[in-house]
Amino acid sequence: MVFNFWKLSPWGSNPWCCCANCSLTSCSSSGVQTISAIASSMNISLITTSEIGIAQEIYFRIQEGEESFTELARKYAQGPEAQTDGLIGPIDLQSLHPTLVNILLKSQPQQLSQPTQIGNVILIVRLEKILPAQLDRSMRQRLLNERFNQWLQTQMTEQNCQIKSL
Repeated sequence: MVFNFWKLSPWGSNPWCCCANCSLTSCSSSGVQTISAIASSMNISLITTSEIGIAQEIYFRIQEGEESFTELARKYAQGPEAQTDGLIGPIDLQSLHPTLVNILLKSQPQQLSQPTQIGNVILIVRLEKILPAQLDRSMRQRLLNERFNQWLQTQMTEQNCQIKSL
């Protein structure tokens, strides 16, 4: 608890806001909105495959309404999503590959993305639902830790210090 208080001291009562001593519920700064968007989770539908030709065929079948995402995930998905008919979630955005996060942040619910290669996997993803972040105790702690780590890194850079891993 003392350590958390020390973490809070550089920012007043609201470590994730750029306003001085504001409360999150009354703050309307863009910093809070950005962090809330980043900290949210989503439900998605996903099909992964290793062949671009199959991925394109799946994409076009879904686009044309020939078969449902669920049916095609059951038939063609090569990852664990095959067991859940392609449905995944809620999933924390921070646990996803940056390319996938970028696709999802630009998507609207029910929007199907074109096949995208990430590493040796080609994926087709559809955003199902956005689940906004809730400022509960664990989220508050997570944001506090992130902000503190950013501050500490800045302080170390300014002092030209480095912490070496053992």
